[in-house]
Amino acid sequence: MRLRELLDVFRARLDAGERDYARLFDGVSAEDKASLPVKELQRKAAYGVLEDRSALSEAVLTMRFQARELEKELEQLYDIIMTDDPEDE
Repeated sequence: MRLRELLDVFRARLDAGERDYARLFDGVSAEDKASLPVKELQRKAAYGVLEDRSALSEAVLTMRFQARELEKELEQLYDIIMTDDPEDE
């Protein structure tokens, strides 16, 4: 079923986005990753992003594009479903 295929594609793309997000923490030490609360880790990672926004910019732009592509696919699927509605006959 096309919906299942789209959900699988979306999950794969979302997983790739999660990996991109995790890479934003590459500059944080292993010790900090093990001991600091999430908000503190995010703060430390943000300092790195302030110095070089390219990784965050690329991650956000990629997910933005992926979300739009999925939206188009879902719109096409919905239009097909509504066009083939047996109640319209």
